[in-house]
Formats: sequence, C-alpha cells, structure tokens
Amino acid sequence: MRLAHYSEPSSWWPPSSLASLQRCSMSAEGIVAHTGKTPEPHDVFGAWAVDVTSLVMLGAIGVLYWLAVHRSGSGPKARNSLRFWLGLGVTALAVASPLDLMADALASAHMVQHVLLVMIAGPLFATAEPVASILESVPRSIRKTTGRLRRQLGLTPARVTGLAPAMVWLVLAGSIWFWHAAGPYELALENSLAHLLEHAMFLGSSVLFWSVVLRPHPRFGPGTGFRVLMVFTMALQGVLLAALMTFAPSPWYPTYMISAPAWGLDALTDQQIAGLVMWIPAGLIYTGIGISLVVEWVSADSDREQRRHPSRTRPRRADS
Repeated sequence: MRLAHYSEPSSWWPPSSLASLQRCSMSAEGIVAHTGKTPEPHDVFGAWAVDVTSLVMLGAIGVLYWLAVHRSGSGPKARNSLRFWLGLGVTALAVASPLDLMADALASAHMVQHVLLVMIAGPLFATAEPVASILESVPRSIRKTTGRLRRQLGLTPARVTGLAPAMVWLVLAGSIWFWHAAGPYELALENSLAHLLEHAMFLGSSVLFWSVVLRPHPRFGPGTGFRVLMVFTMALQGVLLAALMTFAPSPWYPTYMISAPAWGLDALTDQQIAGLVMWIPAGLIYTGIGISLVVEWVSADSDREQRRHPSRTRPRRADS
C-alpha cells in the first residue's frame, strides 16, 4: 500500500533537487556507481562482493589488525577482539553485499546501510579500541617520535579531549545532513569515488563520536552527564531529518523516480520508508545507549556518595 503520491520532486528541500532531475537522463543507464544501470530485483540477490575497492580496504584493515594483535604478544581483551570482528562483519554487510547494490535502487536500502554503519559498526569499532592494539605493535622508536611530535604541536590529552566532544558531534551531524542533501546524495549514486567517500565519512565520524561517548578519556574526557546530552542531541537531529524525509510532499532524489518502480514502490513511498528506518531503529539504539549512560551516571553518583559518607551505608549493630 502506498503511503503517498506525488507528481514532481520537492523544490523546498534538499537544495538542487530540481536541478538534479534536469541532469538525470530518463534512461536508466549510467546513473549508478556500481553497475552502470539501475539494479532490479533479479540483478541483486547473489551479487556479493559488488564493490571490490571496499572489500580490499576491509580486508586490509582486518589483516593489519590481525598482524598487530599477534605482533604485540599479549593481544587485546577477548571482548574487544570480538567487537572488532563483528564491526568489520557489519561493515562488510553494509558495503560489500547485495544490500549495497539495492541501495543504488532504493532509498530505504540506502538508509539501512547508513544505520548499519553509524549505529552498529561505529559503536562496535569504538568499544573495540583497535587503534590501541595497532599502536602497541608499532616499534618503540616510532611511538617515541610520534609522542614527541604530538607534544611539540601542543596536542596534550587535556586539550584534545576538551575539544573532542563538540568537534565529533559536529562532524557526525554535518556528515549526515550533507550526504542526505540531494546534490551530494545523487553524486554518491553516480560516482564510485564519492560513494566510497560517503561511507568512509559515515563510518569514520561515527567511530569518533562513539569513542568519545562510550570510551572517554578516564582523566580528561567529558562527564557522563555531558555524554548523555551528546547522545540526546544527536538523536534529536536525526529525528528532525527523518521527519523531514518521511513527511516531505514529494521525493528528494530523482534517481529513485526511475529505479524504485521496478521494486513495486514509487519514489515517495520508498523515501518515506527510508525516513522511518532512520527514525525508529536508529532512535531505539540512541535510546538504549542513552539509558545505559543514565544508569552509569546514577550509579557513579551513588558510589561517590557512599565514599563521601561511608557511615551512612554501614549496617547498624543489633542491640545486645
């Protein structure tokens, strides 16, 4: 059942939607980054490894991590290692499976990709702390040189982590809004390099954001209350974009006006489903993480109160 009908693409948001339609050929050929034609259902299923570049990059990251772990001797905690490989697997599912080809034909599939990268792979990589494992395997001389350079540039932990919360929030939110505007979005569908850059920005900015939220610096990182605020405001901007997408009177992305009908959807219905994917699953993940941080915050306050007034928590002696 279709949610809405339309006649022309939206002219109010995102910018350049009408211009994109004028540039878009009514032929289905040559408008997508991977195949040179609009993918249809019979083209997609079984089309694993559709993006060789992404597979090679993911493989290189996996090999680098494996070598680093075995070279360091002790290796990371088992949970961290599991999170890393799960994160790599989720990333591969998003960018090197039939889903990646479907994303060229359906905005809803494209949105599933984004949720996998930003809301699942990003937190997994952030909590796995792969960079720490890799750095442990780097020769000591290189680490000393890097540390000296960092001190010369004034990149102290206090300074970096003091600026990090605002920066990572802006980078992730900016990436999300930029790549959902019609011009950049259409470019990512048409150009494989832009497509790769889009995914790299989503995953990279997500890892940075979730690293600050879930693995803050123990001494200089933001407090739990501020991290709750970061998650809440990030969820809020996502809801705003999802609402704009879901309730738009006409489709934003001209390419899907050509490709979506082959899947039994019109472009506006497909876009509305995409908005709901951004709204509900992503919102549930934000909510879950936010609740866990609030619980952590309350528990920390309770522990501090007990340390400050230990006599209040001691059990009273029974009267003899």
